[in-house]
Amino acid sequence: MTRDRAFTDPSCFHATLATLLVDRDPTVPPAAVLGNATATAAHRSADGTAIFGDTVEPLMTALRARGHHLLHRRLREPGELDALTDALRGGLSIITVVDTFHLPHYWVDRGRIHGLHALVLRQFDPADGTVRMTDAVDTTFFDQRVTLASLDAALRDEQQLQTWMRPMSWGSGQEATPEDLMRELAGHAEALDGAIPDGLSGTALVRALGQDIDRLVSARSTPRSAELRADGTGSDRITEVMAGMWSYHHTLRWFGAYLSLLRLPDTDTALRQASANVTGAAQNLLAVRGLVMRCGVSGPDRVAVYRAEIARRLDRVGSDLGRAADALRSVTATFPARHPESAPR
Repeated sequence: MTRDRAFTDPSCFHATLATLLVDRDPTVPPAAVLGNATATAAHRSADGTAIFGDTVEPLMTALRARGHHLLHRRLREPGELDALTDALRGGLSIITVVDTFHLPHYWVDRGRIHGLHALVLRQFDPADGTVRMTDAVDTTFFDQRVTLASLDAALRDEQQLQTWMRPMSWGSGQEATPEDLMRELAGHAEALDGAIPDGLSGTALVRALGQDIDRLVSARSTPRSAELRADGTGSDRITEVMAGMWSYHHTLRWFGAYLSLLRLPDTDTALRQASANVTGAAQNLLAVRGLVMRCGVSGPDRVAVYRAEIARRLDRVGSDLGRAADALRSVTATFPARHPESAPR
């Protein structure tokens, strides 16, 4: 696969999973599978703040909904590193989530920050112990052969919770029926703006972020104190929220692309409207994330200005999600909602 033919994306999980899908069937747009997700992967804590859980699970759910099953395991569990090697030796293509500190090609944070980043490994050559390694993120794109031994530190460093994924089974390629698609869309409407069992819908997440943002902005704009670190509103809390917003932004962006691909009777106008609204929400959520980060270096005298713009942008995110949900409901009113959690496992 050359650089021109490679699938790239700003989200490493979307990019790697899409690479596997394109390898399997280049005629199916990856968004037709991975875009079929709207879950925030968040719930509300006892004090009302948004807590983000496993942000990869919505993608696994989207894959399962089309019959694709991947096993996702922590490399720290006994035997998993050996299982990863065995899978490659057996000819499987896998995804591994490694520590960026030890990745020679990863110019962004190499030797500077311990973080997680997903890569595709495939085409193991026992003669020289090399694999084809693809980093499908647009800014750090890399697609060359490397020795498996050169990834040892990135796989093993215990600063991070490295994981790996391997395909268990692929779907038959049979498309979902219009009725099933309508039920899924009804479920997505609720996930964007409704009541989600044991979780937060998109608009509920926006409200929770709005309630939390004063503490986050304050923590970013003043010296960290013992109180901030103790009650969870210091750097750890900020890192969690930044990562959660980054992930949900990608979920919405891909869902907008998914909606633009759907062709269902008498739905074109509603789906176009929902796609535009969801894409707008994704853009404004990304702007909120950037504003929170910039506020941290702007100085305390600028907090009020940033806070006002963050509130305005969050309001637009919530409004766009609500409008998208209404557009979907306008064409799915007679179909029972199939929530993401009900996808076959």
